[in-house]
Amino acid sequence: MQNFPQVEHDFKVIDTDTRLAVVDSTVADRLQYGKVDWRELQKVSVQIAKYKLDELRTPMIMDNIYRWNLDYDDFLDYMAGIVKLKKYSGGAIII
Repeated sequence: MQNFPQVEHDFKVIDTDTRLAVVDSTVADRLQYGKVDWRELQKVSVQIAKYKLDELRTPMIMDNIYRWNLDYDDFLDYMAGIVKLKKYSGGAIII
């Protein structure tokens, strides 16, 4: 049985303003100048908070889709690029 009022009462949906950022430059180029299958796009993109994309001046490819132009790796994900930008002085990095 689907008890949506109970779910609404017990849980809170966190509504965040995120955008799609393409981390593969080849796919980003193809997307900008042609078509890319949504399944392929899903494999090479991440959701990033809009304010963070604005703060980092991430270039937009098309409406609400951005080209991730900082470092990216399979372990840290897009945070690899953000951590590299921060000056680490021995304290915790809070992002």
